[in-house]
Amino acid sequence: MIKTVTAITIIAALITGCSSETGSGKTADSATVNTEKTNSERDDSDDNKESKMSNNENWETIEGVKIRKNATMQKQLEGKTYVLFENYNSGGGSGGYNSERRMNLCPGGEITTYEQSHTSIYIEGADASSASEDADSGTWQVYEDEGGNLFLKIKMKKSGEGFVNFQLKDGKLIMGGQSYSIVNGEC
Repeated sequence: MIKTVTAITIIAALITGCSSETGSGKTADSATVNTEKTNSERDDSDDNKESKMSNNENWETIEGVKIRKNATMQKQLEGKTYVLFENYNSGGGSGGYNSERRMNLCPGGEITTYEQSHTSIYIEGADASSASEDADSGTWQVYEDEGGNLFLKIKMKKSGEGFVNFQLKDGKLIMGGQSYSIVNGEC
């Protein structure tokens, strides 16, 4: 049976609960951010300054985990829409559930989310149906930790902000245990 959870709940859980942990056992969380400089950044030579800018070596420490922005992956994800469809039919005509979630990662760091869902129950003497739609918007940025794990830092107007671990695999975006199809962007 597919668990029925709204997209806003999933996005909120992903970005506020920060359920993804790094290999160190620490969770990337936006609550406390300290900027640390790597050894190469401490060297003031012109070569190191140029390298620092091009390699994006600005590390931040968040709850003991070092992370930095990943501009290459940011470019790879931007301008696309990530879609998740869920469908459940209980069989025997007693009801079902379907939903569609869309997440647009737009250039310039803007994110929009949209979900629509429909649930129906048919039992003798009582039928029920419900439908819902919801949308949210905010900003997004790709980060990586020292182990190469990738995170989206998402800040939504309704849901708040936080980090969620993700990976690209077999043409899909895997995030929060869900596999999103990648389609042309709707930005």
